[in-house]
Amino acid sequence: MVQSPLVSKTTSARSVPIMFSASSTPAEGFNEEPAEDSITAQEKKTTGIRQRLSSYFKGSDADDGLTFRQRLAKMGLATVLSYGWVSNVNSMVLVAASWYVFGARTGMSPLYPGQWKNFLTVYGGFYVLSNFLRPFRFTAAVAIGPYFERFVNWIQRKTGLPKAGAVTATVMLVNFGGTILLMVGGISLASLFSGVPIFPPKA
Repeated sequence: MVQSPLVSKTTSARSVPIMFSASSTPAEGFNEEPAEDSITAQEKKTTGIRQRLSSYFKGSDADDGLTFRQRLAKMGLATVLSYGWVSNVNSMVLVAASWYVFGARTGMSPLYPGQWKNFLTVYGGFYVLSNFLRPFRFTAAVAIGPYFERFVNWIQRKTGLPKAGAVTATVMLVNFGGTILLMVGGISLASLFSGVPIFPPKA
């Protein structure tokens, strides 16, 4: 039986798009944008820290004229708390280092009669040098900030205190209490390594 040319052309014309459609189907996932869920919480946290650091170090037109404390306040309460803690740690490290250097050089403790003023001179030298480390202290504060926020929230859940009360408790426990422990521990180690007693010998 002879096939009609019209039927042949129609069949051929229909088969082409069907074959083309099947062969041109993209592979699954090809050229698809990644889903938002694929971004992990850690990546989001890192991005947030980078943005805050970039905002601090590079600044912006809106930041012109702001003091360091004003710019720090813009980073959020958790960063303010963590920066206070980092600054306290820095100060206690300076005290311990100064205590050790002073004791090793003079053979006396800063608490010996008439030695406190000389000790403050040594501490002042360390303090001036530490000013160059402020950007690093800020970087550490931004990184630690989320942990302070979690701690404040934990105190709220456990005690039922309002936000202000939980923040006050955090300051007293971590910033104040922790600083005292660091100071006692640092001075004790400085006395141990220098071989000089903390308190003057009894007459």
